[in-house]
Amino acid sequence: MSYRHNGELIDAKCPDCGATWTGHNVSHCRNCHRTFTGVASFDDHRAGKKPHKGKGFYRPGGECYDPAMTGQQLNDKGRWGFPTKEKDE
Repeated sequence: MSYRHNGELIDAKCPDCGATWTGHNVSHCRNCHRTFTGVASFDDHRAGKKPHKGKGFYRPGGECYDPAMTGQQLNDKGRWGFPTKEKDE
C-alpha cells in the first residue's frame, strides 16, 4: 500500500529487501519478497491455491507458493498477477 504525505502519493518500501511500490492495490510479501498487482494475486500465492486445476488446496502454515505455479505472470513493472484476457472483437 502506498502512503500519502501532505496529499502526495509516495512509495511504500519493504524494510527487509528495499523493494518500493506505489499503488493502493499493490501488495508485497514480507516472507518471499515478491510484489503483486493486487490483493487477490497476493492471497493466491500465500494460500497455494491452484485455480487452473479446478481443485484448490491450501499449504499448511500459510507458506508462499510460486506465483507462476498458480497461473500468474510477471508484468513489465516486476509485479506478479493474473494475465488479463483479451476480448474477441
